[in-house]
Amino acid sequence: MVYRFNRRKDETSAVYAANIGVSLGLLVLSGAVVVTAQQLPRTIPGIAMGPGVLPLWAGLLMNLLAVSLLIQNIFFRSPSPKRKVFDPKELAAVGKMFFAISAYAAGIEYLGFGMATCIIVVYLIRYLGQYAWWRCLLFGLIMAGVSVGVFRYFLDLPLPTGWFGL
Repeated sequence: MVYRFNRRKDETSAVYAANIGVSLGLLVLSGAVVVTAQQLPRTIPGIAMGPGVLPLWAGLLMNLLAVSLLIQNIFFRSPSPKRKVFDPKELAAVGKMFFAISAYAAGIEYLGFGMATCIIVVYLIRYLGQYAWWRCLLFGLIMAGVSVGVFRYFLDLPLPTGWFGL
């Protein structure tokens, strides 16, 4: 006796199982972030925020998103996948974003927080919005200035200055 499976049903079940697995993984990861952040100090003398504040809020937000993803996958199950899972153009776009964020993380030490922020904002606005160069540069300078102002002067956090002292 040969069993024949409906291929579409099997693909849908695999996507469903993957979605449930990802949401459960995110839930466990966010729980670990919250537990770890609870062990870190909330404040440090001389600095407005301690190292445990941002991970705690990020973990709580990630926990909320994981629960909403889990609920969405359990109650609103899609009947069948309607398109390819990986489109080559989408993979290329994800690769470009990954490269940009990796270059930003590496560039903060050498270029400084302000200059690296300006460069990544210009790149992302130009790449995503395809605006004129002068608008991208203007918005990059504004965003870098605001971020440096908020983190360095308002929150009193030390930022990397890089080779140029910015």
